[in-house]
Amino acid sequence: MIATGLCSMGGCFAQNESGRVEETYWMAAHCPVPYYDGLAILSVAFPGGSAVYDDFQAAGNFDWTPTGSDAWQAHMGIANAARSNSWVGGCFIARGEGAPRLNYNNQSREFASIHQNVSLMCKSCVARAEVNGSLIASITANYELKEMETRKFSIRYTNLRQFFYMSYSNRATGVKWYVMPMLSPSGAIAIWENYTSSLNEI
Repeated sequence: MIATGLCSMGGCFAQNESGRVEETYWMAAHCPVPYYDGLAILSVAFPGGSAVYDDFQAAGNFDWTPTGSDAWQAHMGIANAARSNSWVGGCFIARGEGAPRLNYNNQSREFASIHQNVSLMCKSCVARAEVNGSLIASITANYELKEMETRKFSIRYTNLRQFFYMSYSNRATGVKWYVMPMLSPSGAIAIWENYTSSLNEI
């Protein structure tokens, strides 16, 4: 469910169709993510970008236990933009049929991880995946996207067990956004993103 969110002093208030407040949410260090096979928590489009000026960061706790044939649909990061039958500008981590992978601009690197906190960084043409500050995979790439070519920042359920944060900025386009975990006093879970100012209840 995507709720209408009114935000004030760091909190969000989820409203129903009549405008009545149903729940209050507050930013948290992380939020748990329930298991659903491949469903999207969040998918929001944004324009342009380039390898030189992109600055993307994300972190979460993943369980890479095999879950099914559509595991490539489960990821956290920036989805690619299409151009002439190629895909450019994507940076995400996901699990295929075998080991989990760091994916960047149509390239991928396997890494060994069973159930760990993984940090994803993409800056100055280099994408890096780290566990506890140790590098587990990296890819170098170069691309430039026009403003009309859109990408998406997205989070899917399947392997993600805890969500910590995502953020992006590009000095050339001026595009920037962040995605934060939210919890309510009753234990309800949501994710807030400030690009479209949406509160996404899980």
